[in-house]
Amino acid sequence: MEVTRDPYGRIPIRLGPRPDAPGGVLAGIALVVLIGSGLVCSVAAFAALT
Repeated sequence: MEVTRDPYGRIPIRLGPRPDAPGGVLAGIALVVLIGSGLVCSVAAFAALT
């Protein structure tokens, strides 16, 4: 049994097993958006130079 507490005090202290880690789906989506926007910006900059 573990005690889980929020250091900022927004969530009450609780007893029980450690919560699972968040999934990687949101991080994967953010990475795809970041790569896509960087690609669009680089293509636009290249088109402006030529």
